[in-house]
Amino acid sequence: MTTENKGPSWLAQEMLETAQAMWEAWILDDTAYAKITMRHLGVNAGIEQLSGDDMRAIRAKRISTTYPGVFYKERERKGKKDKYFVICYPVHGKQMEEGVGWESQNWNAKKASLVLAELRKNQAIGEGPCTFRDKRKEAKDRQEAEKARLVQETKAKGTFTAYFLLALANKQLANPKRVRSLFNNWIAPEIGELTFAQLQGSHLEKIKKSMTDAGLSPRTVADAGEIISGIMLCSCFM
Repeated sequence: MTTENKGPSWLAQEMLETAQAMWEAWILDDTAYAKITMRHLGVNAGIEQLSGDDMRAIRAKRISTTYPGVFYKERERKGKKDKYFVICYPVHGKQMEEGVGWESQNWNAKKASLVLAELRKNQAIGEGPCTFRDKRKEAKDRQEAEKARLVQETKAKGTFTAYFLLALANKQLANPKRVRSLFNNWIAPEIGELTFAQLQGSHLEKIKKSMTDAGLSPRTVADAGEIISGIMLCSCFM
């Protein structure tokens, strides 16, 4: 009789996702990651399983900081040495190890310790995220909810300014500093409070004339036209 392979359990899947994040952050090398993957998926690829000694050796690579529960691991990135900060703490009786970020991305031991203190406090009072993964998910959920609110608000207003601000928030417009300057100085005064349905060719001609009379180059005038087209195009994907 053949036994159907139901795949990894939810716990194994969680461990695999953690291992992948550690591998992507260079905390685990290729061999260690392959061993963990094989161990929990049950895939026999001729790789020796990761033993307890192996795991202890991996943890031994952590370097302590002056903040309890905060460690870092050094790796070379883009030709320079970098530090990846890790927090270690118990959750529901099990030891948790999570990477929080690179020194080159403005993370440091003190910042990591503040995150750890927040997670410990949340555990103590029984409110809020208890792991850094949950904290990031909560932040992502808030961002998604804010985006959804902005979309609804933008559609309700339906003006060029509303769609422009939403496109900027969603990073759909290149060179935001220049785009914002052109929009605020030349586009918004003429059509900012208009809806797409109210836009007429005469509005575009006024914008073009104002910019030309001010001595702006044909390229800059054309850029303004591309911004208007870009706003209308972005609205189709909202």
